[in-house]
Amino acid sequence: MFCCGRLLVGVSVTTGATAAPTYISEIAPPKYRVMLTGLYGCSWYVGSLMAAGITYGSQYIESTWSWRLPSLLQFIPSICCLIPLPFIPESPRWLIYKDRHDEAKAILIRYHGNGDPDSTLVDIEYTEICQTLEHEKCMQKTNLKALVQTRPNRWRIAVVAATGFFCQVSGNNIITYYLSSVLDAAGIQDTKTQLGINIGMSVFNLFTSAAGAWAADKIGRRRGFLGSTVVMSLLLIIVAIITKEFGNNPTVSSSAAEVAMIFLFFGAYSLVWTPLATLYPVEVLSYSMRANGISFFSAVCYATAFLNTFAIPYAMNWSAWGFYLITSFWNLLVEVPIMYFYFPATENKTLEEIDIIFEGVRHTETTMTVRDILQGGKHAEGGIKVVEEEG
Repeated sequence: MFCCGRLLVGVSVTTGATAAPTYISEIAPPKYRVMLTGLYGCSWYVGSLMAAGITYGSQYIESTWSWRLPSLLQFIPSICCLIPLPFIPESPRWLIYKDRHDEAKAILIRYHGNGDPDSTLVDIEYTEICQTLEHEKCMQKTNLKALVQTRPNRWRIAVVAATGFFCQVSGNNIITYYLSSVLDAAGIQDTKTQLGINIGMSVFNLFTSAAGAWAADKIGRRRGFLGSTVVMSLLLIIVAIITKEFGNNPTVSSSAAEVAMIFLFFGAYSLVWTPLATLYPVEVLSYSMRANGISFFSAVCYATAFLNTFAIPYAMNWSAWGFYLITSFWNLLVEVPIMYFYFPATENKTLEEIDIIFEGVRHTETTMTVRDILQGGKHAEGGIKVVEEEG
């Protein structure tokens, strides 16, 4: 029964993880879309921190409730997500795609135009969405075959697949799921100490990833992926050297140094990969591809994580430091070149503007874009009054 329950939880989480980033990116005001979608990825650490704190406390329960209680308490976040569902608005892009234009315009006015029906921002955004979706309706179908039907679509889905694969094999899963083994190799074998480090790392990762979501447009997508991966690789090499030299006879200094490198490694990962792993696939996919594309992204992530559960223990038993080196070389020799040549920069662009990167053509005819208005503040060129959203 426990295994069946875990299976249901896994299926439900996958469904939610597919829908949530897509919905956030489509409902969020353009000014805050990047930050809010990135913060969704950061929320993983909120759950991680709660789980670490609960299991830290439940370890003192001298009965089967030491594991039953953490399992039972998982229903609370689910209820918290379920209660507000009837009250949240539908995606305006979905409504427009279904020809429910009045409802879509009303949502844009309320959430993007501060309730002003004459908002220039809303008018231009609505026009851009309508024209882009009309083009997609004529040119593309919303089935799985459409993901690879054209050259731009193949480029998009290849970037999505690479992002899903790389975010699972860049070294983060070694530490995320096998932290106790990593700490054992560093000479830190006390369970309470390991749990304390786990809690501290969750707090650190939460704040680092939130900072990354806030600064995503400043850091950039391609530049951020490249810089983060290079730094992670260098830190893994240092961890490998420490483990090789002091693994059998650890000292207080070597253990402290390895823990510090692990924290810095996850700082580099959380700053970029955590927010962008959910944000970037949503951005590079066109609307007609988005639902199936994000499902494919989730499938790649979970399939890779599943393979990791079998491969990583064997690799760690074979040679922990050797596995760290192999992972770092993989990052530098495979991931970095692919990201450099094939990952486009999408920062400071709306979802409709990103289509131009892949298609090479603009599908809208507006003389002024949403980005023009956001950059121009409350007054656009020609004296047009623009309402700048406040949230």
